[in-house]
Amino acid sequence: MRIIHQGLGNIGLGIARLVLERGHTIVAAVDLDPAAAGQDLGALLGAAPLGVEVTTDAAGALRQPADILIHCTGSRVRAVLPQLEAAVEARLDVVSTCEELAYPWYHHPEEARRLDDLARRRGVTVGQRRAALQRKVGVGMTPEAFRAGVREGRLGHVGLVESVAMIAGAVGWELSRITEEIDPVVDGAAVQGLHQVARGYRADGDPEAAVVLDLVMAMGARDPHDAVAIQGTPPLRLVIAGGIHGDIATWAIAANAIPVIKAAPPGLLPISQLPLLHLPPRA
Repeated sequence: MRIIHQGLGNIGLGIARLVLERGHTIVAAVDLDPAAAGQDLGALLGAAPLGVEVTTDAAGALRQPADILIHCTGSRVRAVLPQLEAAVEARLDVVSTCEELAYPWYHHPEEARRLDDLARRRGVTVGQRRAALQRKVGVGMTPEAFRAGVREGRLGHVGLVESVAMIAGAVGWELSRITEEIDPVVDGAAVQGLHQVARGYRADGDPEAAVVLDLVMAMGARDPHDAVAIQGTPPLRLVIAGGIHGDIATWAIAANAIPVIKAAPPGLLPISQLPLLHLPPRA
């Protein structure tokens, strides 16, 4: 397929490498960094020239004949909504790494409805990170500065609440409320990272949350791992030693979503409404 890339940070470039490995063609590349503008995309990838000059002109790039936009510019729906709407107006299917777009109906229902309506009218699909990680989790701050950053919305993992809402929606649960706590992980006087917990409750007054996402991102964390626990019959617990590398997972999910998004019905779709993503077979 013919691909336009918008956003060429670590995530965007990682996805671009996989896209090329999968045999797709990149026809345009957009980034606001003046240091990248004018360079051949191949140079940014550490590869041979591709004949694709990076531009800051998103509107011009969207005029290129293409099938799909890979969108990797921001975490907040309201900040990236004009970019997404411009792509949809250009009748491009979109794969976005915007964290809040994982399930925007919880915090941004009006924006989600607007984007869904536009995508349906244009007959395209919009499917669903990276400030530097240490800045994102407050490493080196005092606890007081960390808490101020949380209050101002500058610190914390974006999308944890949306992930709770998405999981509940995928199993047919209506949640009465979702809570979120973000606390510093402190070593001595300095913050080493964060401990963030989001909990979804099915009914007011429930003492126990139905969905809990518990995230620790901290320098020097002991026993790094990812774990999934499901209370059912039988109860299940999966532990992945060392954890899943977030950037690599994001690259793979976005690249694997390309053929799925192209075949999906029009509209704004969370990943829970897509078929299971997988590496497509080679031709």
